[in-house]
Amino acid sequence: MDLIFNNQTYSYDYTPTNLQIIERSKELLEDKYYFEYFVLDRTEKIESPKELLSRKLKDEMVIELIATEAVKFVRNLLESTYSYIDNANPNIEDLVEKFYSHPSPNAWADLSNLFEAIDWILSMVNVVENSKFRPSNWSEVVKDISNFEGELNNLEEALENTDSVLIADILKYEALPVFQSIKEQVELAIKNYGDADDLN
Repeated sequence: MDLIFNNQTYSYDYTPTNLQIIERSKELLEDKYYFEYFVLDRTEKIESPKELLSRKLKDEMVIELIATEAVKFVRNLLESTYSYIDNANPNIEDLVEKFYSHPSPNAWADLSNLFEAIDWILSMVNVVENSKFRPSNWSEVVKDISNFEGELNNLEEALENTDSVLIADILKYEALPVFQSIKEQVELAIKNYGDADDLN
């Protein structure tokens, strides 16, 4: 059996267990790569190690490990985040107006979508925080996120009380400025990211 990674072939003169393949893959990835998927016999895409565990391996199989360099992965994540926030800002401004008046069911649905965007951003921060490769201004992004997390409790309380004016206030005076600040810091990170001196 062969395990291929980064154009290197690692041959086994026996049929390894699924767990051995996964453990070897982890060693190859180290903290320099992010796993994407496996390809079995150059045709079948296996999206997760868990899925690979359920497969019966054969001696003649070829398993290719597909991964993205951590530096590139983090940069792509930052670019996606910038795009996400850039699209969210006009929506927040629109939501503020809707919640200051009488919010329609659609406004509540849009607010729910905003919460999904916030969850996504928090997940992104967690991934980058645990990465070896972080932009030099990363502490500023984390600070902005921490400030906003404090306001999320107030927003949740306003939601529980269906206090639309307080929701609008929090969106206008807390969420919007923080989103704008995060957007600026992420934009700066993207501009500088990739330079050896800019990675912590």
